[in-house]
Amino acid sequence: MTTTDVQRRYSRIARIYDVANLEWLLYAAARRRTIDMLQLQPGSRVLDVACGTGANFALIEQRIGPSGELVGVDVTPQMLARARA
Repeated sequence: MTTTDVQRRYSRIARIYDVANLEWLLYAAARRRTIDMLQLQPGSRVLDVACGTGANFALIEQRIGPSGELVGVDVTPQMLARARA
């Protein structure tokens, strides 16, 4: 699968990704545990690669606080637009 194929696929489903992916049911607990394992502190800098819709953002921002920095990158502009929202 090429980058273009990935971009096409995720561009089409960006608006419904979290619901269709059953994020709240399948991944929420594991996401929390994983972010806890990072032991982030206020002021930490975080790079979220393949951030998708930004599902990690709220949990990360809670830990790094206003003095921290969070940067998300993704190959799909539509997913990044959802993450920004």
